[in-house]
Amino acid sequence: MLKKPIIFICHGLGGVLVKKSLIYSNTRTAAKVEHLWDVFVSTFAILFFGTPHGRAIRSHWLALEKLSDLTQQPRPGEIGQFQSATSDDDQVFQSVTGEFAPLMKQFRMFFFWEELPTLFGDHSMQIVDRSSAVLDLDNTEKAGIYATHSEMVKFDSRESSNYRTVIEALSRYCHDAPRIISHRWTQAIPALNQLRAGEAYELGGLGFDVHLERPFRHHKIAVHKSGPRCFYAPQEAAADYVGRETMFQTVCDAFFPMGEPIVCTKRKSFVVFGMGGSGKTQFCSKFAQDNRDRYH
Repeated sequence: MLKKPIIFICHGLGGVLVKKSLIYSNTRTAAKVEHLWDVFVSTFAILFFGTPHGRAIRSHWLALEKLSDLTQQPRPGEIGQFQSATSDDDQVFQSVTGEFAPLMKQFRMFFFWEELPTLFGDHSMQIVDRSSAVLDLDNTEKAGIYATHSEMVKFDSRESSNYRTVIEALSRYCHDAPRIISHRWTQAIPALNQLRAGEAYELGGLGFDVHLERPFRHHKIAVHKSGPRCFYAPQEAAADYVGRETMFQTVCDAFFPMGEPIVCTKRKSFVVFGMGGSGKTQFCSKFAQDNRDRYH
């Protein structure tokens, strides 16, 4: 498991990808993908530089992409074409922010916005304005960066106020993260084990129908002494099969409370799991063979 603290530094649309990855990893608790869940548990802080969380104008991004292409500089009047060709494309960003909202309390967050507009020939505009770059939430930090969107993560010197603001936040986060993430993992591991145990319990159909400590029955079920029987096992158990007595008894107690044969009104399930080749199929075939007369 990845137990080292993680601090994300995101610029622009990269912050949207980080939010989507944390939304996804929050639910990845299965054994084969738990390394993704580790990222969610170990993430301590996120620094967002000009990330759109609400309203985002697609034309601004198109214009910025055009400007960044050194082989194609914007021509006079082209910015107006960008603005008229597209409309606000904020639905996706708001949807991601809505899904991310329940997870926000898990992380320290610092929101930075650009204070200088980006120049496009004779036209200037902010790529992500303050209202979109900042979420006004409790226990979060926010500050303006005196730079354009492209330049807000580039610092002229260590003496600049922008640089000192960012470094001060990172220093605090790095100081606090190890202690908090270590404590978080002491709670996360037992919670994960309990979650998996509960999933296996419910998959077996035992959560509501069977109490292993003391078998529970709503009423006494009549036993039919005779009648048609249907029995088919996909695979015969080996003739020399031995062992697993304790496990056999556990399954018997689950399927046959009080040791009586029953009339099945609905299917019951019992999950048998283990490594490949450990004998799961043989165990189930043997149990079916030995108890075929108990079903009517």
